Amino acid sequence: MSSALAGDRAGDPRRMVARGSHLDLIGNFTPQTREADDDCSAGAQLFVDTPKALQKSGDLLGPMARGVFAVADTGGTLEALCRGQAVGRRYGGQRTVFKSVGIALEDLAATMLVMEGGRTARATFFRRRKSGRLVLMACH
Repeated sequence: MSSALAGDRAGDPRRMVARGSHLDLIGNFTPQTREADDDCSAGAQLFVDTPKALQKSGDLLGPMARGVFAVADTGGTLEALCRGQAVGRRYGGQRTVFKSVGIALEDLAATMLVMEGGRTARATFFRRRKSGRLVLMACH
């Protein structure tokens, strides 16, 4: 399940996340905002796109402050997973959570996928209101 909620209230995706499921949290990226309840990260194997997520994300900072999990409990970064330096899901029933605060490499990889995909790949873009910057929203 992927969540791209934007706002300052935590949702409760755990009700929809069963044992053995994976939850992507890719919407909120500031210390003041959350898209998931503490229960979403409790007992799950956590991964982050970059170590800075542990310093920037309200989805991680709040639960860490409340003792739901510690920095040492994270399973690794996206880079470590891709390099085989971190182990993903350890057993079939394990819940996993990936938190992204957004790094340029993710946008570059998605753009390359679209460009190399030719006619079979489609992309959806949106323009940020404040900066006017064009951002890749989804790659199909």
